[in-house]
Amino acid sequence: MKKLAVLMLGISIFAAGCSNSEENTAEESTGEERTLTDDAGNEVTVPENPERIIGTYLEDDLLTLGETPAAQWTVGEDSVQEYLQPEGLERLPLMPFDLPFEAVVQEEPDLLMLSSSDLADGEKYDSYSKIAPTFVVESGSYDDWRDRLTRVSEVFGKEDLAQEKVAEYDALIEETSAELESEVGEETAVAIWWTGDSYFISNKDKSSG
Repeated sequence: MKKLAVLMLGISIFAAGCSNSEENTAEESTGEERTLTDDAGNEVTVPENPERIIGTYLEDDLLTLGETPAAQWTVGEDSVQEYLQPEGLERLPLMPFDLPFEAVVQEEPDLLMLSSSDLADGEKYDSYSKIAPTFVVESGSYDDWRDRLTRVSEVFGKEDLAQEKVAEYDALIEETSAELESEVGEETAVAIWWTGDSYFISNKDKSSG
């Protein structure tokens, strides 16, 4: 069952949302900088090799693509993505989930990635853009983590690497599924998340399910 544990960890690392639209593709590519249109319709000039990236709640995708963020998502000082700590987040500075401007400025990013357009409501986007190039990835639009990973890979020009990682994972799924079928047969299971006084059942049509 060791491979099952590996599979479940992989599912966590690759959790996310839906498919890309044609208008949200790279519009221009130059030698040192690339200009793309993000999921909120903003034209963003991305540095060729950004070194200080803040992409809270996009850490799964960043690490998969070989990009280590400058800070990591948190809700409070004790609530971090524990499963990603040994993957590259351990000892990284914490960044509150709502991205306070003062905290972002302190980390001196050269690329800021927002995991939701809600974070850029009103004048927030313009304020973030004055700190660093700001790219919105609308996580809620990507039901399949493969699509979100591909979307994030476009920002770094690493589409080939994203396809490679997806292929590796799909091969793991096929191998593990065959192993599970031989061990548990037709038995079924349900994933339940209990938090506070409520519980949630994972939807099989969502990436986390």
